[in-house]
Amino acid sequence: MRPDPDGQAWLVGDRRDRGGFPSVWRFHGGWTPVRADGHPEEISSVAPIGGGLLAVNGPAGTGVVGEDRYHALGWPPGRDHYLTVLPDGTIAARGPADFLLATGRYADRRWVRVALEAA
Repeated sequence: MRPDPDGQAWLVGDRRDRGGFPSVWRFHGGWTPVRADGHPEEISSVAPIGGGLLAVNGPAGTGVVGEDRYHALGWPPGRDHYLTVLPDGTIAARGPADFLLATGRYADRRWVRVALEAA
């Protein structure tokens, strides 16, 4: 179970293949399945971002699930970035050579890239 920045609870199913799109439920006085029409077949991470939206990242890029539909957003995280949400609501996308951070609300985000280099 993952709460979003608005305090709503999400339940994301774990798949044996670890790459296919999972089953998703949201708590509305009880667990309600969430449809995601048009979702990509493969994903690498999901993160609840508030406003009834679940951010999704994978080989097809980044988008959100909201109102029972997947919406591609064209955010900068690549297929190797792993999405999480920090306590202040910032989206963090951890990649093999950098971090991407997104501030804002819901799907309206401003992204910055942080690259760490060895001295």
